[in-house]
Amino acid sequence: MFQEVNGVGVRIAQKRMRIYALDGTVWGDQNYTDIYGTYGSVIVNIPPYGTDSYETWVNSPDCQLCGGRISIDYLGEDDRGNSVHVNYATVLRKGN
Repeated sequence: MFQEVNGVGVRIAQKRMRIYALDGTVWGDQNYTDIYGTYGSVIVNIPPYGTDSYETWVNSPDCQLCGGRISIDYLGEDDRGNSVHVNYATVLRKGN
């Protein structure tokens, strides 16, 4: 979830996702052109003092990515024309 706390709306329009597997393999986007064909575009509109969210998923049928690290970078712009960059990173675990 994204939350805006300064009273200036934000629009996130691009993402880049990279997965660092335990075996040293790196999966994902080299730039903001999404490897899955969506061209890295996302739409997240966060109003002043508000929230918005974006969900994505990673599939690893044999759990080869379990325990690896995922890093997602989001790019956008606020209502005043300033660039916005947000990074989210976490460890991947086995799903249900």
